[in-house]
Amino acid sequence: MTEMIAAIPNSDYFVANISNSAYLVRKSDGVAFAFNTQGVGSRYVQDASKNIYFCDGLGRISKLDVSNPANITTTVITSDAAVDIDYFPVLVNFTVSAKGDILYRTNNDIYRVAKSNGGFYNLPTNPYGFTRSIWTGLNGKLKYDGGIGAEDIVFTVNIETNGNVSIEETRVNIPIGGSQMFSSSYRELRLSNRIIRLPLGGILYGGYDYIQEIENPSNNPRYITLSYDIYTVKGGVNSENYYYINGFNTSQQPFLIKVNPVNDAVTELLNAGDYEIYAMSVNNNDELFFSALRMSDGVPVIGKVSSTGNLQIIDTQLNSAVTVLECIQ
Repeated sequence: MTEMIAAIPNSDYFVANISNSAYLVRKSDGVAFAFNTQGVGSRYVQDASKNIYFCDGLGRISKLDVSNPANITTTVITSDAAVDIDYFPVLVNFTVSAKGDILYRTNNDIYRVAKSNGGFYNLPTNPYGFTRSIWTGLNGKLKYDGGIGAEDIVFTVNIETNGNVSIEETRVNIPIGGSQMFSSSYRELRLSNRIIRLPLGGILYGGYDYIQEIENPSNNPRYITLSYDIYTVKGGVNSENYYYINGFNTSQQPFLIKVNPVNDAVTELLNAGDYEIYAMSVNNNDELFFSALRMSDGVPVIGKVSSTGNLQIIDTQLNSAVTVLECIQ
């Protein structure tokens, strides 16, 4: 039996997948709604109206309309499969605008917009190379990059109320050697006024992987070099105003840090080498919860780091797996 809980950031719902059956669960009262996914969905995102979009096991993108809580409906939006940059069907490459427009890459290597008011639109051939990344900007609009050869070009998809589509081309300043800017193989963290991307598993700096800030108040994408010994990044989460990284340093010791994106100031939350993080989550009060392996005695623990940096070990589990549960009420 396959079981998976899919969190949806800032949503009133979460999704429980049990034995290839999906249930939309309302956080306020625990009421569950069954819906057909044709396989377990891998990603769930929402638009500004909190309608939920997901990709099923066949690579099709569907919409869960939650505008009427008494009559929740699901509709298949795309009949063709959405794929990611490397054609792995599980990690599908799609993004949703605030209005509910969908930008995705088809299995025919075409970038296509499914318009919220009906109809489809194929993006024109990228004149600068191949598109490596698509995302939804902080302004709620669909965006994609200029590709290798024009890393400083960002395209914005504008969709008018009558369905007409126009593409706006903007030149942005990026750092020298910006050939990795907008790479798609990153975890995206959306703060209140920034979009941060973390390279998961890659070797930072010396291995040409970088922490990226692709949107910020100055509208100048940049690479971030932190004043901390980072060799690889294992995971990352964020609140409205901070982001958190765990991984390994150049001595292969595990670490957990908090980063202020305004000035890139780093706070070490756990002494390097003390805990290897398995999973973590953070609320908007900047209280970080984690499960980890305590290196000194090999005991799995559940811990909490307060917004002021105080560590509290909530529980220890001998010889058992540890799962961090997120409060949903």
